[in-house]
Amino acid sequence: MKQSEALAREGKINEAIEGFKIAQKWNPSLRFDPVARANQLANDAKTDIPPMIQSTQ
Repeated sequence: MKQSEALAREGKINEAIEGFKIAQKWNPSLRFDPVARANQLANDAKTDIPPMIQSTQ
């Protein structure tokens, strides 16, 4: 889970989604939408960038 979350924050959405799906296979009690989770983490990471740095990316 931690690795998939980190991948999502780095913008590696597809890799994060696959990791979340694997985690759910190992632990069926994990109930969330892997696509939504990856996208939410990626969007949150974008908004955490200070404005000065964000404008240069």
